[in-house]
Amino acid sequence: MMTKQPVQLISPRFAAALYFAFLAIIFLVLAKFILLSVANNLNLPLLPMLLSVILTGAIAGALFGEWLAKPQAWWRLMLLGCALALLGLFQITWGILVRAWLFENVFFQHLQRWQDYVVVFGLVFSSVTLIVGLWMIPLTGLAAIYFNKHFLPGLLAADAQRLHNTDTPDQESNNQND
Repeated sequence: MMTKQPVQLISPRFAAALYFAFLAIIFLVLAKFILLSVANNLNLPLLPMLLSVILTGAIAGALFGEWLAKPQAWWRLMLLGCALALLGLFQITWGILVRAWLFENVFFQHLQRWQDYVVVFGLVFSSVTLIVGLWMIPLTGLAAIYFNKHFLPGLLAADAQRLHNTDTPDQESNNQND
């Protein structure tokens, strides 16, 4: 007689990590082509940023996955989604500045003090926020609400149904063998 090991349902942390990593990829591609059409000097390096946003989205999803899975008010989920969008905007800003520092070093040679770097960061961040953040912040908040209210419950229900369907044929085959 074989003993069955209990099969766990999908972890909310794992599901959130995959969900927000995929969402980060979509937002990066949209941001890249929006910024490319607006200004040539706001260009993002795609491959390093792609690896960075996948990692950041997966870590943020894994960190907040359990919290996102709990039933709660929509405005809390919206605030967390907006905070994740701000994290993404900071990441896009750093990507633009690092690319500019590496490939367009003439501008950065004129900066004298650390306050100049802070001002440049603030200007680039405010530009990215106005260009990309106006649609990215609310959509990330809505994505967090969708994850809590529809995506994760549907995923858990489908996984429970799959587990129920795989358990049923074993019981029927045992009844036929008796």
